Amino acid sequence: MAPGVCPHISVGTFFKRSGSDTGFFLAVLGVIFVNIIIRFPVVPHEIGIDSFFIHYLGGVIASEGSIPWLLSPLSLFGVYPYSYPSGIPILLAVLHCFTGLEMEWIIYGFALCMGLLGIGTSYLLAGEFFQSRGLQLLFAFVFSLSPLALKFTIWTASTRGAFLMLLPLALWSLIRFCKEKSFVYLLVTISLYILLWSVHRLFILLIPITFLCMVLYLGKTHISPEKQQKHPAVFVGILFGAILLSVSIYILQFIELAELYQYSDTYWGLRYFSFLSLPVWVNYLVGNVIEIGARFVLLLPLAAAGLISFMRKEVVSVNEWFIICTTLFFLPFLGYSIQIYQILLPFICLLAVYGIVFLIKERRTQVAKVIVSLFILLLLLFSSLGTLIIRDTGADSSGFHNYAEEETVSVAEFLQEKVTIPGEIEGSLSLFIAAYSGRWAPMPEDLSCLIGDTADNDPIIEIKQVNLFNPHSWEGFVKYPFLVKERIACTYEAEYLIAGSGCCNAVPAETYQIYDNGLHTVRYNHW
Repeated sequence: MAPGVCPHISVGTFFKRSGSDTGFFLAVLGVIFVNIIIRFPVVPHEIGIDSFFIHYLGGVIASEGSIPWLLSPLSLFGVYPYSYPSGIPILLAVLHCFTGLEMEWIIYGFALCMGLLGIGTSYLLAGEFFQSRGLQLLFAFVFSLSPLALKFTIWTASTRGAFLMLLPLALWSLIRFCKEKSFVYLLVTISLYILLWSVHRLFILLIPITFLCMVLYLGKTHISPEKQQKHPAVFVGILFGAILLSVSIYILQFIELAELYQYSDTYWGLRYFSFLSLPVWVNYLVGNVIEIGARFVLLLPLAAAGLISFMRKEVVSVNEWFIICTTLFFLPFLGYSIQIYQILLPFICLLAVYGIVFLIKERRTQVAKVIVSLFILLLLLFSSLGTLIIRDTGADSSGFHNYAEEETVSVAEFLQEKVTIPGEIEGSLSLFIAAYSGRWAPMPEDLSCLIGDTADNDPIIEIKQVNLFNPHSWEGFVKYPFLVKERIACTYEAEYLIAGSGCCNAVPAETYQIYDNGLHTVRYNHW
């Protein structure tokens, strides 16, 4: 064959039709198929309050042809007043304008693509920890179908889903850069970090992870295989001590947190678990464990088995120390912020895969190993699916659904057709109606309004100070890293009131009753 001429490579040749390669190819197709099927819509409209917020922002961009809250370049990253990380709303708006599809179907396709993307990014990351492609695919299966991954990538525009599915790719490039000190990987890492920064404020928690990875690789000579083999008891003792210290701090923090949240009706107060006459902090600790357990389900005991397997290994690689150190670093702060356990998802899944391998190796016969493997995979799949159905597609005790019902969408469509002026929406369905109607409304981030006349009213802001021993400080900084000292005032000429059906309010002008289902009456009051 002449030089420079490429031979024709058929599909059959590419996959090398051997038994193992064919089996692996079928397994990949199986993981993709399960990911698609499990994300098939089972409710009439998109899921999640966060999704309606992002839906709303994307709708505003599409209708205005601009980003009204872009008061500063930092507004794109959500670190300026009246802003939110805008990468995903911009993407949804662009796709909506180019395709002409309804925004909620754009959101469904986006969520599905994010879920499938998670298979690829997690498979790539797993290559840094496992030499077997089977184990890499196992990690992709565990990660893409974990309860948290499904929660944020099943017909929802939650930006946390996009962040979590892209996170393994950023971790992969970070590890590659630390290993090879390559300018190319540095450039890729920086680009991915900027992208993640524009997606969600979880990016803040990626900073200590980056620092830990760099420190481990700079000091890797201190944990070389030779030293670990020479002093095995020392390294096992260090690992055991670190686990014990992290767990102890995690438990001790609840003495303070329980008193803080015991009578609170916030998300954290709901974690309180009243059981007989146990101390307040014990009840709160139990409630916290139950809450986090509901997010990971079987991944937690498998991750614990993974930690045990590390203590029994002769040599723990630098990458494996990275998993251990990151997990143990964040463990004491799990009760401080929901974002903590979310960013730990790839690390918990990696530990779970190590745990699965550890449990399978303990079996003596090949048949027993296959049975245990299938049993664990089925348990993981059904636990994820069960958690999804219970938490995201069901109704709470008051009958409230985490998705928009047909009646709510019909109200929004009426407003979109009949109302042409900005309006303020009040009531529990405010985000639902704002998203589907395309009406302007205040951004639901405890700020006074979406945007006002900024020409003469530049807001005065301060960056929040962080106190690592104050849960309010930690949670507040991750969600809103700035304080607005002077706010822009907004005025509205219309309101959408959602009141009980027995309510009859006198209004100063004409009232239009839009919808009454016997439980709620929705009225548009034109002032």
